[in-house]
This record gives sequence, C-alpha cells and structure tokens, in this order.
Amino acid sequence: SQSRVPLPTPPPTPTLAPVPSPPAPTPQPGEGGCTEPSGPISIKLGGFTYTASCFGFAVAGSCQYKKVQAACPVTCGQCAAEASVGCADDSAYSLPTQLGQFTCEDWKQYECWEEVKPHCPSSCRVLGCV
Repeated sequence: SQSRVPLPTPPPTPTLAPVPSPPAPTPQPGEGGCTEPSGPISIKLGGFTYTASCFGFAVAGSCQYKKVQAACPVTCGQCAAEASVGCADDSAYSLPTQLGQFTCEDWKQYECWEEVKPHCPSSCRVLGCV
C-alpha cells in the first residue's frame, strides 16, 4: 500500500565521554564550532605583532579588531561556546591571593593562574567553557 508516511530520521545522539583536564589541544579551524586557544596567541595589528591571551586582548580593548574577533570569538562575544563535560566550576574551591581568598566567581574578572584553571574552567574561560 502507498499510505506509508515517511518518519523523520532522528539525528544521532552525540556521546559525551568524561574527559580529564589535560593541557588543551590546539583547536583545528572549523572543528567543534566556537572555540579559542586558552594560552597566549600572536596577532598582527597595524604592523606590530602582539602576543597575549584572548582575555588579555579583551582587557586591552582589542576585540574591536576583526583579527582578534576571529581568534577569540568566545572572549570577544562573537559566539558562546557550549559548556562541555568538565566545565563546571568547583564551588568549594578557593585560593589565597594578595587581594584575599578568591573563589571561582572572583576569578571571572581576572586572568586565572594556571593552578586555578582545573578548578574553575568556566570562570577561567578554559577552552570550550564559558
């Protein structure tokens, strides 16, 4: 009989395996959507090459430049990275600093120290986390 209605094929469900937090691999362009490097990058602006983290470029007001927007789309607000497995901040974590005891929430307005990043990946804008 000709009355069979085609059913839409459901898209495959991606499997997110828990991944430990090793040093973040360099993302490949066009792979994984909205990502950016977590470490220092070099960008040529106006005949000079500047090296900083995406956060450093943002603090310096450089997100106005297309090259910085392309290299740092999450930090510069061009897109929102999807929080992946392992992006949750540790709400119990805190670290003494010269400015007092810092929680992950406190680190949001600063450039995180390397030792803080595994505990506060979202606040520290670790690769793929916002």
